[in-house]
Amino acid sequence: LGLGQRARVISGHAERDLMEQLAVEEALLERSEQLLVFSISKGTRMAIPLEMVARLEEFQPELIEWSNDHEVVQYRGDILPLIRLANLFPNVEHSQTDANDKLHVIVHSSPNGRSAGLVVSRIIDIADTVLDLDVGTRSHGTMGSTVIQGRVTDILDAGEIVETAIPRFYDEPAKAGRHD
Repeated sequence: LGLGQRARVISGHAERDLMEQLAVEEALLERSEQLLVFSISKGTRMAIPLEMVARLEEFQPELIEWSNDHEVVQYRGDILPLIRLANLFPNVEHSQTDANDKLHVIVHSSPNGRSAGLVVSRIIDIADTVLDLDVGTRSHGTMGSTVIQGRVTDILDAGEIVETAIPRFYDEPAKAGRHD
């Protein structure tokens, strides 16, 4: 009977341990976020929550036009302002690009229907991760840093970046109404 009791105790402990482990894993999954990982120059890694990404696009350089001192492209019947992220981070080494290289663009949309294109060097991956930010590394344009896929990765603060590059972006509707 002692062995039977012991077996149940051990079994009870093992079951309890398994249940605790499953609860921890479930909690981590609930906290897990999908992030789009990208670079803005050689040696940089950044990410943005996938929920802030409307689309990924590539544009030929000859499609770039200028409006009010901003680079823009015609996009889906509208004008998409472009923000070159590498230009907004002072310590980033600017990559040499060929004039014929396509622009890799993360299209970010606001709740008011406006879109802006975040120009990046390259798209790396989509990663599921628990966002455990080191906010001590926060700087203009980032929410902090974390480790994703074994590499230190800055988390882009898209709201701050877009608002800095295009003031009132989040306040104004996508298109002004017509006044006849």
